[in-house]
Amino acid sequence: MEVIMKQFRERSLTGFTLIELILAVSLFFIVSASLFLSMRSGLLLYKRSDEGLTLSHEIQYFLNKLSYELRNSFHYSSIPFEGNEERLSFPSILVTYDEDKVFTDIYNIEYNFKARTLMRKSNCLSRKDDKDKKDKILYPLLKNISFSFGFLDEGEKTVIWKEEWPSELEGLIPKAVGINLVVTFFDKDMKFGVDKKINKKIWIPQGEWGSEDIL
Repeated sequence: MEVIMKQFRERSLTGFTLIELILAVSLFFIVSASLFLSMRSGLLLYKRSDEGLTLSHEIQYFLNKLSYELRNSFHYSSIPFEGNEERLSFPSILVTYDEDKVFTDIYNIEYNFKARTLMRKSNCLSRKDDKDKKDKILYPLLKNISFSFGFLDEGEKTVIWKEEWPSELEGLIPKAVGINLVVTFFDKDMKFGVDKKINKKIWIPQGEWGSEDIL
């Protein structure tokens, strides 16, 4: 026992050997690097999740707003419902708020996609003091969008989708509008992006043909 205690005291006085010191320092750096990489990966994952959540909110807001506008569309003699794959135009009754006032007005709504930019125009027809508005939608995240128009084939009891709803169908509103989105999720530096496809069908209650119930 005395021999062991003597060796321990000698070891305490002489300190670590060079090899032991190198091993200790190497182990410290390995553990520190592992902790740093784990923490960095966690932060990047959280950041990407947060960015994806924000983008999802923007997409959902756009789709909800378009759904509200389409479901409030109606037959208006001077402004027909019309559209094709890149453009959509229709009259709609919308409720807006300005300070303590509530307005219910008729609007002419138009969505037009060109050069990877979706523009929304709104023109108030019932109040002259309400200025026309023009906005970019989901810019610069939106890569592509296309519209389609559904109606019911009464004979076959199936919904047929067309790429165009011509203005010649005056007084007629499609039963549904399909929206196909391609949105690019970019990284922090806007250099690398991943495309995501989103499809949605908006059913219009006052559509002339068919019913959602048969689907």
